[in-house]
Amino acid sequence: MTKKVVEAAGSAEGHSTATAVGQALIEKPDELYDTAFVPYAIEIGFFTREWNHLHEVLCSIFCNLVRSKTDASQAVWYAVPHDRTARLMLLAAASSVFEPDDEILSEISWLVESIDKFGRDRDNILHSPVSILLSEQVEFIPRWFRGNGSATRLKERLANKKLLDELKRYRAKAVAFATHASNLNAYIVNCLPGEKANPLQPLPDRPEPLDARRKNKGQAQNQQARSK
Repeated sequence: MTKKVVEAAGSAEGHSTATAVGQALIEKPDELYDTAFVPYAIEIGFFTREWNHLHEVLCSIFCNLVRSKTDASQAVWYAVPHDRTARLMLLAAASSVFEPDDEILSEISWLVESIDKFGRDRDNILHSPVSILLSEQVEFIPRWFRGNGSATRLKERLANKKLLDELKRYRAKAVAFATHASNLNAYIVNCLPGEKANPLQPLPDRPEPLDARRKNKGQAQNQQARSK
């Protein structure tokens, strides 16, 4: 089965595409290129939207922890140009409000560290140039073969998975993080400032896509069931 790669080539007028067929180079107009990339543009757009919403929820947590005028707290949050720095600021605020052995502080730390790790995947997928692989079905691939670091890391991360499928997983993961952060925010609002959380109020469960403990427990139960 013959496979061909279509990739963007910069030009003064914009982007054009070129497909190598033997020694020939077939130019395609921008409209065809843009139309071919619509599925990719949709998925990466939705993922970016959910990532941005996640950080709006983290902003709400930060404002509740700082407990100053909301406008002032938001101004501080939005003054930070990088998401990761803002998340570190959130963790610092939580560490100043809760005792070191509070479960809620441990959960906020887990949330920040998990989003930091997820952020590296997000950076690779957003900063990777992409090509179209033409075979029986059109497939989007990171353009790693030109030495781009983000594309190379993304290729390794994908292994045998499809890029569009991975974007859908990233989107679902961002939604799950935002849901959990929102639940934690509601929990924090009900906690007394500077004191331990009400022991009668359980911490919200982590959504299944994020909870490795639940996944591992489920796998162990399945193995036990098979062994009976």
